[in-house]
Amino acid sequence: MKKTLCLILLSFFCFLSQEAVAQKLSAKEQKKVNDIFKKGKTAYFKFPVSSVQEVKPLSQIITVDRMEGKMCFAHANKDAFSKFIVKGYPYTIIKVTNSGTKPKSKK
Repeated sequence: MKKTLCLILLSFFCFLSQEAVAQKLSAKEQKKVNDIFKKGKTAYFKFPVSSVQEVKPLSQIITVDRMEGKMCFAHANKDAFSKFIVKGYPYTIIKVTNSGTKPKSKK
């Protein structure tokens, strides 16, 4: 029983330490995030993906609005965007807003 409990605790702390390291932003990335969110609470952005399957784990971090081909359109608050940015995807900010109103899609 003690071994099982120790193993569970060890696994839990390893997971937490990996999450903490994975979510660290460089000073440059932190400045970018701060500059973006000076304008509002929600950032709408797009980024390329190689497949739809690539989007599923990202949707646990950010809100995916839609896919157009291999371009993903999403939005996030500052915390979620900070977690997304460390993934290293190139992105383009579409709009930053306080209201949560999505930009209209262009057809």
